[in-house]
Amino acid sequence: MTAPSLASTSVKRVVAFFLVAYALSWLAWAPLVARTWGWIPHASQYLHLLGGLGPALAAFWFASREGARATLVRLIVTAPPRWLLFAVGAPTLVFGLAAAALLVAGVDVDLSATGRSLEYPELGLVAYIIANVIAYGFGEEIGWRGYALPRLTHRWGSTRATLFVAVGWAAWHLPLFIFSSGMSAMGPLEIVGWFASIVSGAFLMTFLYEASGSILATAIFHATLDVLIGSPTGGPLQSTMGAIVTVAGFVVPGLWARRSRSRVA
Repeated sequence: MTAPSLASTSVKRVVAFFLVAYALSWLAWAPLVARTWGWIPHASQYLHLLGGLGPALAAFWFASREGARATLVRLIVTAPPRWLLFAVGAPTLVFGLAAAALLVAGVDVDLSATGRSLEYPELGLVAYIIANVIAYGFGEEIGWRGYALPRLTHRWGSTRATLFVAVGWAAWHLPLFIFSSGMSAMGPLEIVGWFASIVSGAFLMTFLYEASGSILATAIFHATLDVLIGSPTGGPLQSTMGAIVTVAGFVVPGLWARRSRSRVA
């Protein structure tokens, strides 16, 4: 982002961005909540995908008001090739390591279910990946990392900005605790673990965004991770992969920062 657009953006405006993102997403998800509560007989599950676009739409609206839309678009369509490779390769490697460890331990996992979706069973693999990249990759990352993070980092520094975004990102998910079968079944300890994964994921996304300078790479990483970790493979593969990613979210950014400082020195 350009320095003038960052300097001219107040924290209040970033909070307003979050509120607009919530409003757009939650409006799309409202019929799913109403269906779950028995208020209406039917609502398309594809509204979940539609709601994922809320942060991106809010980001474009606020960036346009600041004269920063062209910069936002540039970050969406460009990325260093090595970081695009990382965006796809890192989640795939983690998935493979988790699956291999479980298979060696004698745990049965259904690798043929990789890339399938219980939420959208009628979508083929390619269509499901594309939907994830658009709705949850770009839909979220254009907002959280493309708009909010750099503006807060400019004022507070990376750590405080990342924690703020993590809390805002977590709160955005609140309706899913009503209509999402996976999240609505969580107990208190599982919710704590989920929030920890959001925080670690926020640090991991900050690292990737700042290292690559690209929303494109961050969005593809986000979507690839979602597709793999959401695959209905059975057994503890999802939780094992989630644990690895959570640990990586707290470790990798620190190692990268140390490496960067040593280079400067």
